[in-house]
Amino acid sequence: METTERTSSDPAVVAAIDRIRASLDGELVDRSRVVDHLLDLRLLAADDGATLSTVAAVDQLLVDLPGRTLVERTWVDDALTRLAASPS
Repeated sequence: METTERTSSDPAVVAAIDRIRASLDGELVDRSRVVDHLLDLRLLAADDGATLSTVAAVDQLLVDLPGRTLVERTWVDDALTRLAASPS
């Protein structure tokens, strides 16, 4: 049986990233909302059979997440761009 490894460029993950981007407004985003979105992406990546590097990339973003209550929108956009483009 042949298995196919998917990366974060998996269409389902990319579509989820696009939905997250569309849901954000303003220059600051509630930190807990960013955490929720990243955890959703982590679960989606794991459920869709993405490689461990995709899950590890999300884990690293969670570790690097700045702020106590708010996160700059530019950080979130950069993080989502890196996730969408990360190789396996």
